[in-house]
Amino acid sequence: MTLKPLAERDILDFRMITDPQLAPDGSQVAFVLTEQDPAANRQVTSVWLVPADGSAEPRRLTAGPRDSRPRWSPDGGRVAYLSAREREWATDLYVLDMAGGEPVRVAELPRGIAEHAWSPDGGSFCLLGGPEYPADPDRDPPANRDEAHRRYQERVRHISRFRYRMDGQGALDDEARQVWVVEAAGQQPPRMVTEGDADATRVAWMPDGRIAFLSNREPDHDRSQVVEVYAVPPAGGAVERLTSVEKVTVAFGFAPDGSWPHFGRTRPTPTAACTSASGSGTRA
Repeated sequence: MTLKPLAERDILDFRMITDPQLAPDGSQVAFVLTEQDPAANRQVTSVWLVPADGSAEPRRLTAGPRDSRPRWSPDGGRVAYLSAREREWATDLYVLDMAGGEPVRVAELPRGIAEHAWSPDGGSFCLLGGPEYPADPDRDPPANRDEAHRRYQERVRHISRFRYRMDGQGALDDEARQVWVVEAAGQQPPRMVTEGDADATRVAWMPDGRIAFLSNREPDHDRSQVVEVYAVPPAGGAVERLTSVEKVTVAFGFAPDGSWPHFGRTRPTPTAACTSASGSGTRA
């Protein structure tokens, strides 16, 4: 076989697979396929499905062009994913019944949904996304969310935060991402269950029914490197700190009985550790 050098236009033929998700019964894998669209000068993403044993060719599950984060329902009968079908600048949450039918949009947030996770009983989702755009006292309310987004992007910004932009994302919103909850049926609008000026990330349900997430809630969080695991009830209320490692926690998971949340931390060196669900007894 003769190898030829990689040329600049060869990237247009690249197809990349990411975010594989195994079905609860282990029979199928849902994944995201990223392809290049030269005519539109963009990358397009869609969700695909393939037997876990490789006995058949992958088949396309969603139409794209911006579909991501497929997640199986606990019973394996549905797949939830994010898609920018309605708004080019934001992704909403859709659920597809594996028995057939069209995807159903079950949730949208003012600034789009960044993450989502099924509850253990499959009846709800926890979501991650920004709050409503702040009102402008000098203007009439925006007609819709597209106009609210446009006004926010055009506003005069007063930079007061140390971290106001990020590589790959550009300027960050002034308001922090929060945790939301919505019923899987999509009959009611999502409810925001956290607040404050500290971003939340990596939302997940705990075995005891609460929602865990990562956040830097130190008084000087804009300069601090301390990221811990927190928990909040799905109905809202007091946020409880579960870890006290005073380092950058990057991921976490729970034992089946919920007694020992396991988490990964870094700075100065990567470490795996665990703690009790009450936040005491941390050990490496």
